[in-house]
This record gives sequence, structure tokens and C-alpha cells, in this order.
Amino acid sequence: MTRSAANHHQVYSAFLQKAEEYVPDGFRDDRWTEVIHLQNLMGLSDRSATAFVVVRIGLTNGGRPEEGDWSERVYHGTDMENVPQIVRRGGIDPSPAANRSEHGVGVYTTPALPLALNYALTHHGLAAGPDRDVDVGGKLYDVAAVFECELAQNFKACPSSWSEVHYAFSKDEIATLEWVVPAAADCHVTNALFFFVERPRDERTMRAQERRNARDAEERLGESPSKSVKRRRRG
Repeated sequence: MTRSAANHHQVYSAFLQKAEEYVPDGFRDDRWTEVIHLQNLMGLSDRSATAFVVVRIGLTNGGRPEEGDWSERVYHGTDMENVPQIVRRGGIDPSPAANRSEHGVGVYTTPALPLALNYALTHHGLAAGPDRDVDVGGKLYDVAAVFECELAQNFKACPSSWSEVHYAFSKDEIATLEWVVPAAADCHVTNALFFFVERPRDERTMRAQERRNARDAEERLGESPSKSVKRRRRG
């Protein structure tokens, strides 16, 4: 579903608008923006989670570079707080100063989209991971960021130390599915993907969300929430 079609579809328009908030003005290219309803994305580490919608935001500095020998498309899952910097750079920074992790220094890309999405959802480094409990149409989602990238041909395979994805991929597979980015010039970002993932909520979270939804509905009708509560109590 293209951006224009999504704008005319009430359900998907809300996802589109939320995803566009993560990309600074002036860096979005509507020609490549689309909303995709995910029927079945297998391989999530959290088996209770469901990836519902992904919004691809086209980037003004995206597209395959004209010069150089580039690989097939790969993916880079990252923390949501890194998105503005990556968008402005048009690439990812693999320098040790920019990337510190308990599993060592390095930026990884992969041709396996579920692997990149798992990383964005369950980051084991020092940053925040996804944007959690985002309200879209009265439901709460975790929003995870994955970038579509082009790699130069001089990448090298790197064995994984991330045990959380081993159930979905064998150790030998992961050794070929994670590719280290050796230098900033070797990776070009083309588009940003924002995955809206549903997770089971405990009863307290669900009740709080229901109260917020009721209050918002009452405010839209022009009635004070406090008056509405008193009226219901009298009834």
C-alpha cells in the first residue's frame, strides 16, 4: 500500500503518521514510502510477539549509489534513538567510539530480516532498543527500527555471539548471515523500516489503557472526564 493509499485508509494512516515522526523533516521521500500489513513474519525471539505492520519510509538520500560495486540488499537493526543520526548520515558508523557493546565493537548487517528485527527489539547493548508502548488507534505497540542497506563487496562474515536467535537459525547459518561493516563508506542506507509489534500486556497495563481510551473519547465529545465519571457513578 503506497503512501497516498495509506493516507486514505483510516487504519493504516495512523501507522504511517507515527512512522514518519521518527524521520526528520526534509529526509523523507514519499515515492518510496509504503505501508505493509504483515501476514506472518516468523523467527521472532519473543514467540508471544506479533509483527503487525511495517512502514517503509523512503529517504531522500536513499537509493543504490551510482558508483562502486555493491552487494545485494541487507538489513541493519538498531535502537530507535539512533534513527535520526543514521538518517542524516545516509549510513551507519562502525567506529569503536560510536558502538560499544558487551559483545564487542562492531556494526552488523544481515540478509535475514528476522535477524535484524530481533536485534532491534531485544538490543543487548547500552541503548534503549525499540520505542515501547506506542499508542496507535487505541492499541499499544513496540516500534522497532531496521534499515535497508547496500554493502560494498569487501564485507567479511562474522560468527554470532547472540544466543537469543539461535533457536531460529543454526550456528552455521548465523555465521554466514551476519556481516561486519568495516568502514562507514562501505554501507549505504536506502530506506528505513518501522515495525509495529504487539506484545501481550498484563491486566494492569490493559486497564490503564482502557481508562486512557475512555478519557480521550469523552474529551473528543466535549465532555469533561470528571463530569462523565460522576454521572456514571450516580447511574
